[in-house]
Amino acid sequence: MLKKLTDFTYQRNWQEAFVFYIAWLFFLIISSGLISATVIGSLSIIGFEFLPREGFELGLKVGSIIAVISCLFIAFFTLKKKNLHAHIGFILVGLLAGLLAVFIGGVGGLIPCAYLSTLPVNNDNN
Repeated sequence: MLKKLTDFTYQRNWQEAFVFYIAWLFFLIISSGLISATVIGSLSIIGFEFLPREGFELGLKVGSIIAVISCLFIAFFTLKKKNLHAHIGFILVGLLAGLLAVFIGGVGGLIPCAYLSTLPVNNDNN
């Protein structure tokens, strides 16, 4: 199940889509934490001083931005690889991933991404 996590053309069943969701969620959490720590550390080196609460709030903002960008990227990269990027319904599902990520983070934004991973590749040349 974990072998094809980065193969966006692979049609997953619901169990594989759930593993896809969990794996990308853990990756998103870890990468958001590392990037947030790097940003806060870099700003501290430049001369900005943060209280613990301010640093935590900045980390949440950076993590939210990363979640939105990542969910949109995964959704539209999946659509492009599966040749579904011309269908308005699937484009709306991809935009839903970004909208859910804005409001509830990667936990919600990856749900449409997992759904898109269950779709077959469109072999039509239209």
